[in-house]
Amino acid sequence: LIINPDVPVKTATWKNGIAGVMSVTVDDGEDAGFDELQSNGFEGTFVNSGITPPSYYTSFFNAGMELGSHLTNHRCEIIPDDILRYQEIEPNISGICINTPQPCEDVITLVWPCAISNYREQDVASEYYLSARGDDSNQLEDATPENFMNLKFYAHEYIPNPPDLKTIVDLAVAQQKWFIMCLHAVTNDDGAIDYSKSQDIWV
Repeated sequence: LIINPDVPVKTATWKNGIAGVMSVTVDDGEDAGFDELQSNGFEGTFVNSGITPPSYYTSFFNAGMELGSHLTNHRCEIIPDDILRYQEIEPNISGICINTPQPCEDVITLVWPCAISNYREQDVASEYYLSARGDDSNQLEDATPENFMNLKFYAHEYIPNPPDLKTIVDLAVAQQKWFIMCLHAVTNDDGAIDYSKSQDIWV
């Protein structure tokens, strides 16, 4: 038994005792938010539908960004297991790792198209991914999510329209929760990415 009284042990909700967490996810093969993330030394997740990701995904990956799945055909509906597995998930993952430097085993994040899924689809997805963004109710996610295959997120495109997203950064810090941001074609983050650099939040 080694006891070092000069370095006391303490529990923390997040890594290194940071108060809150923010993740930035960008849908539909878009490049929104990349400049803001890179200029602040942050990493984000960029997801693509189809089997051929944008050519800039290689430079995004080399810059430290994560590449994730948005399924092959962006179907905004509940579909049978076999179609989900063999026509939507597997071709989409293969397209990412064939056309970018990111290995197939590192494609661990899914974004449900149109935030639509059910428990059966989520169960199938859990065989391929560690997490999936899907609950569009504009809420913070808990430090230990109830459902990793349907994570809560914020986006201005969904109802109820959230307030200035900088206030959601503050809320995540105050409540020690996880703020997952969704962007599409434009960086409509209300300056939250830049703002978070000066806050007690891990991005």
